[in-house]
Amino acid sequence: MKNINKAAEIRTRETKAPAKDKGWGRLLNGLATLTDKAAKVLAKRKGQLDLNGITTITSKTAKELAKHKGQLELDGLTTITTKTAQELAKHKGQLELDGLTNITTKTAQALAKHKGQLELDGLTNITTKTAQALAKHKGQLELDGLKMITTKTAQALAKHKGQLELDGLTMISAKTAQALAKHKGHLELDGLTTISAKAAQALAKHKGQLELDGLKMITTKTAEALAKHKGQLELDGLKMITTKTAEALAKHNSLFRNVNSLAAGNGRTAQALARHKSLFGGLDGLAASTGKTIDGQAKHKSLFDNIDITITSAEKAAEALARHKGWGLSLGGLTTITDKTAEALAMQQGCLELNGLTSLSDNAAQALAMHKGCLKLDGLTVITDRTAEVLARHEGQLNLNGLTTISDRAAEALAKHDGQLNLNGLTKITDKAAEALADACGRSRPQRTRPRLT
Repeated sequence: MKNINKAAEIRTRETKAPAKDKGWGRLLNGLATLTDKAAKVLAKRKGQLDLNGITTITSKTAKELAKHKGQLELDGLTTITTKTAQELAKHKGQLELDGLTNITTKTAQALAKHKGQLELDGLTNITTKTAQALAKHKGQLELDGLKMITTKTAQALAKHKGQLELDGLTMISAKTAQALAKHKGHLELDGLTTISAKAAQALAKHKGQLELDGLKMITTKTAEALAKHKGQLELDGLKMITTKTAEALAKHNSLFRNVNSLAAGNGRTAQALARHKSLFGGLDGLAASTGKTIDGQAKHKSLFDNIDITITSAEKAAEALARHKGWGLSLGGLTTITDKTAEALAMQQGCLELNGLTSLSDNAAQALAMHKGCLKLDGLTVITDRTAEVLARHEGQLNLNGLTTISDRAAEALAKHDGQLNLNGLTKITDKAAEALADACGRSRPQRTRPRLT
């Protein structure tokens, strides 16, 4: 996609040809003015249309732009008339008006008729009546510019049906939390950096997905309160939790998706989290783990997406991790691996990601080749012919996207691999190597896809 941000004005004659060109860019943030006819031509484009440089538009221009199907950005508008709002509300798709810092109740009523995602992140303050009007909007509503809201405003917004984003709020009272908890649907409050136990108790009564990704630390009482929430709970911002806090969170009965930024964990903390009864997405930020700690994590019985760590007691930790029963295991923090560690990890059933490895011995490669499932080694930039021959014995998806070039012999070896082979990093190979890989792709094999050579 081309980015055209230097133009000052666009007219009909200049848009006719490009509008028919499927490859023409739609990021026109440098445009300061737009005629009605030009808007009509641009509206025929499908997909994202950015016109953030335009500061004023007429209702006629808005009427033409509303015919556009796809994401429409008009963040340069700082004010609009009710009539213009009425026309824009007819747009089908995501509508961004983040430049608006203030709107009247009538304008809010007009915009509320828009069906789809509506972004008004420029609003820093709204009246209760405006909130009541916007609450009638059906679809995702973003009001991330609001830094604080009254209890009455919260009560009004809680009546909105659809995803409600209020990421600008950095703190809320228990009464405000109680009001927002009545919202039915996805409630996003990622701006909150701290929350009292009483506010947590109130939010726990919310029915639907609840996002609190801005919280970096929570007390045990707060965790106990949030654990009573029924629905998806996200706490991606947590940096550290105590064993008691982990035990409290583990009692959450529904979907506890991610605690991806935890800085460290001990055996008891991991064991507590492992008792969680549903989906625990990842612990991507763990910097170091002992075998005991990982053994606790490995007992989790559902989907455990990622554990990006540096293993301190390699063999024991690897053996513990291999016992994990889930969709996959990602060890992006593992930069070196011994032959014994490779043997232990090869026992893991599922997708095994070792993208932190930059080198691999032939023996380690031979061990990993015995792994059953997806094997990702995208950190390897060079492999020997022998390593290629060994890895080719692996059955299942094999990723070697870090390789930029391979020898003819290595290509011939990898061509014998039975399963999906990804070599998306190759920038230079000989004709012989290309022929070997191409011939392999042409042979009929179950679950075989052609490797992309770029």
